[in-house]
Amino acid sequence: MVRANLATGGRKYGLIWAVLALGTSIAIVVLVRYSDSIEDKTRILQNLLPLLFLVFSFPILFAAGSYFSAVSRLRHNTNLRNELKYSFSDEGIATEGPTFRGNLNWSGLHRIEETRHAFLLFHDRTNAQVLPKRFFGANGVDAFREMVRTNVKKIRLRS
Repeated sequence: MVRANLATGGRKYGLIWAVLALGTSIAIVVLVRYSDSIEDKTRILQNLLPLLFLVFSFPILFAAGSYFSAVSRLRHNTNLRNELKYSFSDEGIATEGPTFRGNLNWSGLHRIEETRHAFLLFHDRTNAQVLPKRFFGANGVDAFREMVRTNVKKIRLRS
């Protein structure tokens, strides 16, 4: 789930960050350009330097915060480290772990996307289960693609 959240969070806040960074940069250039003396220019730059630092460090802080949050969840939640078994059928997806069993109908998925290394099963616009392709058997990836094509409306597959 973390990869999907990080990717969609980046898209969601990317535009806000870009507008904020561009606006801050333009404001600094205009203030420095139209100030009269060297002392005024120096004072303006000294006062706005912390703001400029925060604006341009936001993407790094966002990525680092997401990473460390995921690592913390993985370290402290033993259920996330246990083995899960998935079974796929025309009815949906059955998931089984040491402490639970669950079924999800195909209609309960918002969309499915395929990346180079995994399938992302989105339960809503931002939260997804990651199914690595390496866990499928030799013909499992192709069989899963066919099952998805017949049962899910919104899909984005690689082939």
